[in-house]
Amino acid sequence: MSRIPAERVRQVRSGPVRHEGSYVLYWMIGSRRLHHNYALQRALRWSRQLGKPLLIFEPISIGFAWSSERFVSFAVDGMREKRRRLENSGVSYLPWIETKRNLSRGLLSRLAAKACCVVTDDSCVFDLRGLVERASLHFTGRFEAVESDTLIPTAEQDRIFKTAASFRRWIHRRGAAALCEGPDASPLTSYSLGPAAVDRAALEPWAFRKSDAILDGRIPLDSLAIDTWVSPCVETPGGSLAAEERLQSFIGGSLNRYSRGKNHPDVDHGSRLAPYLHWGFISPHAVLKAVLQHEDWSPDRVNPERLARREGWWGLSPGAESFLDQLVTWRELGWNGARHDPDFGSWAGIPQWARSTLEHHVKDEREALYSCGVLEEAKTDDPIWNAAQTQLRRTGRVHSYLRMYWGKRVLSWTSDPEVAFDTLIHINNKFSLDGRDPNSTTGISWIFGRYDRAWGPERPVFGKVRFMSAANTRRKLRLNAYLEQYTSPHGVRAS
Repeated sequence: MSRIPAERVRQVRSGPVRHEGSYVLYWMIGSRRLHHNYALQRALRWSRQLGKPLLIFEPISIGFAWSSERFVSFAVDGMREKRRRLENSGVSYLPWIETKRNLSRGLLSRLAAKACCVVTDDSCVFDLRGLVERASLHFTGRFEAVESDTLIPTAEQDRIFKTAASFRRWIHRRGAAALCEGPDASPLTSYSLGPAAVDRAALEPWAFRKSDAILDGRIPLDSLAIDTWVSPCVETPGGSLAAEERLQSFIGGSLNRYSRGKNHPDVDHGSRLAPYLHWGFISPHAVLKAVLQHEDWSPDRVNPERLARREGWWGLSPGAESFLDQLVTWRELGWNGARHDPDFGSWAGIPQWARSTLEHHVKDEREALYSCGVLEEAKTDDPIWNAAQTQLRRTGRVHSYLRMYWGKRVLSWTSDPEVAFDTLIHINNKFSLDGRDPNSTTGISWIFGRYDRAWGPERPVFGKVRFMSAANTRRKLRLNAYLEQYTSPHGVRAS
């Protein structure tokens, strides 16, 4: 079993390990996978050390902000897959779908009461850290949170990085070997302690039978008290198998065209891995490893003369270099902000220079003003923007380059930049399969000047913040097929 870096393990409660407990409890809330998972690996280590079986408890709530059938369905796809994989494996897996709001209260405490210790995921996604802190107040024993969804432990980072260039330089100086150190690919392979003793009858106050019926497909998800208007994206199923298939399809098809094709919506050579990384169905370590293996890479190919450059440092093909800059630099940069900056994801997290210039131009005349409702329904006078918003509504994603344009236009159509910021956060979190994630929050914050610099000449509305126009976007990009695909009249529900 590979080493678990100490920087990845956080003692939420440093109470004693209870040797009289019945099992080791792994509360799976962020890293929703059975492979390349440090938290699962840590729970297994405790299980073997104590000689007690492992219980994996994976819940999904319906009461979180922006909860909808789209998100719950995506999570449930992964639960069904894990249940199939672990059937007859000897590993106890307890998936649970909340069937009415606030039903989850007391459930974790009931399971933790019989645990030797509790291990969970240490994630900066949404409010999972806050959830862990609140839950730990009801447990007096050992309670650990383990970070598995970053290539670099966020605890190692000594500051908030203000630019991608400075962060990239810091990463490169650490060396490629540090990035390539990852968790075990299949930590459950040698598990032999058998199932945990769980009294299902005692758990019935939490409606496990109804939850099981939903998992079995006997009760539809749209019967729950969730937003069914934002419906599942049937072309993007959840789960680790779907994530692995997407990864292999990308590596075998679009990777070598990524650097020159990722910005053109008509061809769309993006990886489409963001939802799977956000929901923890695939590890960034697994993605990095697969790309490096495909490129037949070895550490001696690193080019120190390209230190801090976007491309060339790894010694890979242009497509792989460009993709790894997104995975290693930009994705990890978002986690740096989410972990270390208390203002990350809010207007206060936008740099002072950017807030000042935008607020200085707050009274500038706008070409149009649209309400949040009009924006959600893609009813503006800009066909490119409407197509991007329609793609988001239908598929749970916006093409990566158009996401920048999508955000800049909302800034230009809103009377106040702080309202524009909050509107973009809301729309993204409502529809995007990777909403509520440090990575997508980074993208929205960039719209307003975070991780960017001041630009000239100073413009109306935008001031010194980078500007993007419809004319330039149309001129630079191949859009005809994209516009045709996403301007035909369809509702939100996926077809």
